[in-house]
Amino acid sequence: MHSRHLRRWSRDVRSALFVLLPLAALLATMGSAQGDEFRVYTRLIDLSRPAEPGAPSPPVVSRSLTLFHAGQAFDYLDEIGELTVFQPARNRFVVISGQQPLSTVVDFEELQRLEKVSREGLQRELQQLARRDDRAARESAELIRFALAPQFDESFDAATGVLTLTSPRWRYRVECVNAKDAALLNRYLDYADWTRRLNAVLHPNSLFPAPRIVLNDRLRARRLWPVVVELELNITPPIRLRAEHQFHWRLDSKDRGNLLHWTSLLQRDERKQVPLAEYQKRMLGAMLRR
Repeated sequence: MHSRHLRRWSRDVRSALFVLLPLAALLATMGSAQGDEFRVYTRLIDLSRPAEPGAPSPPVVSRSLTLFHAGQAFDYLDEIGELTVFQPARNRFVVISGQQPLSTVVDFEELQRLEKVSREGLQRELQQLARRDDRAARESAELIRFALAPQFDESFDAATGVLTLTSPRWRYRVECVNAKDAALLNRYLDYADWTRRLNAVLHPNSLFPAPRIVLNDRLRARRLWPVVVELELNITPPIRLRAEHQFHWRLDSKDRGNLLHWTSLLQRDERKQVPLAEYQKRMLGAMLRR
């Protein structure tokens, strides 16, 4: 990863398209979910950027809504109008553009194949960086090696419910509560793992999914729901992001209206279904024309 790639990577980490996927915000007073339905509303805040003049806090760079219903998860990213439907029973995602009459289907097997291709590409980049001897190359190589095989020091403060994963350049701080329903927690974290892999494919400049998946594994092992997640990257320039979540066990009438609309999108014949590579190409072209 050359220095220009690292700078682009740094900018992309700040975007709403990756890094912190929607996470369940579970309060200590919560009960159990009604069946398999619940809602997660997530705000992603860039703590690295100063607040705008007159604004009381750093900017919110992303808002997303995730509805869990009938064994599926419907995730809507407001900034780009993109709907992603997680269908674990069919081992796939369906991704629908709200800006163009396009959709694509991404099988889990294809995601695993593309992840392998990405890993091989990063290994080749490491070999190229090894031929250079400058600070940018060393920093890039260190980040790539960590992304391929992340290792954290872990601590958990039971009194405050804070889980911390640290490394020289990468740090997670997570405010958590205990999970009463391990099956529900596992179902959510499975969704988060696969969505992290999908985002790494949909948005090629995103971070490799392994560090995020390691965090999810630690949450499973400790049976913890994440409430607030902060990510700090010690790179040039440094990055600090905070994901805040509102979790609701019941779907309201607006949620059910969204589900009705989103389900109809899955069934519309006029929406052209294209291969993933073509979907990416068309969406990138649309973004560049803005």
